[in-house]
Amino acid sequence: GFRGSAGMREVINGPARIPDLAFNNGNNQVLLGGFIPLLRGLMMNPENAELQRSNLADPKADIQIAQTRQDLFFAAASQYWDRTAAIKLADVQKRALRVAEDRFKQVEQRAKAGAAAPLDAVEANQEVQRRREGWIAFTRAVEQEQYKLSMFLWERDSPVTPPVERAWDFPKPVDPPSAEAVKADKLVARAMRPEVREVEIEAKLNNIDLALAKNNLLPSLDLEAAPARTPEKFVLGLGYRFGVEMRIPILLRRSRGEVMEAQGKADRFVLVQKYREQQVQVDIDNALSAIERAKERIAAAGQSLQLAKTLEEGERFRFSVGATSVLFVNLRERNAVDSEAHLVRAQADYQKAQAFYQWAIGTWGKSAPSAVPAAYRPGQ
Repeated sequence: GFRGSAGMREVINGPARIPDLAFNNGNNQVLLGGFIPLLRGLMMNPENAELQRSNLADPKADIQIAQTRQDLFFAAASQYWDRTAAIKLADVQKRALRVAEDRFKQVEQRAKAGAAAPLDAVEANQEVQRRREGWIAFTRAVEQEQYKLSMFLWERDSPVTPPVERAWDFPKPVDPPSAEAVKADKLVARAMRPEVREVEIEAKLNNIDLALAKNNLLPSLDLEAAPARTPEKFVLGLGYRFGVEMRIPILLRRSRGEVMEAQGKADRFVLVQKYREQQVQVDIDNALSAIERAKERIAAAGQSLQLAKTLEEGERFRFSVGATSVLFVNLRERNAVDSEAHLVRAQADYQKAQAFYQWAIGTWGKSAPSAVPAAYRPGQ
């Protein structure tokens, strides 16, 4: 770029004639100089390129923070609903265990009184142990999901495990977004998703490298005005020199290679940009599909649970009048437990699909980061 210099020199020994810009009775001279590139380095040079890169550092950091926030919130939401589902499933298994324990006591008493076969008591006890093993396994699953969720809840720089009692019911399904809303969300997401914006920043950085590489292909044509540096010229009165210097490189193999590399990256970024934009649309469509199918599963699983409950109650009534055995009652209850488990999983998948949609449209990347992290307290 432009360079300048300033200073002064003084006559030390003997008389000397100061040709210009003299002061102090002609014993001192003001020195001024300038260097102006006319081709290479005029508008683009390494210093200017580095300045432009530094101006993009803050936007790039903001995009990385937004991407981290997006992934963090989505992972936390998914983990929260996994924990809720695990607690609900453990509760279903615990209720089934209590029913089996009560029945075992009844069958055992009837077997002792001679009103039921001893094998019925053995079968009822086996069902108790089977359900207890299942409840223990689900309890372990709850503990595992609790530990995973604690990584998103911090208090005083350490993870906090929320109590199991703080597991609310699943919200009811809501109507999906309209076609107009989905179209608007796609347009916004294509421009605001951190993945898309990151490609834009990388493309701008590459454009700086491309401009610098093309600048290195130009001939060097420099205009210079500077004071004479040799003592004899100073004494003779030749105080300043003016000139134009031109240098024409011949091969430029390195510069041409840098241009080709930067141009190749620029072409690649165009394709990556299109791919990321298409990926955003696919993510949104995928999230909408997950929401719709999870909603249908909830409806089907709810109806299946109602039918399973009806069969369960009917089989219990038949068992109470001696028209069936413990085996068929256990099968009906297992079917009811399995149907309720399917409903719980469908509800959890629906909520995770809603979180997936928020991630797909970039909702969590738009919010400003908090300067002070929010503290979590189990009592709140």
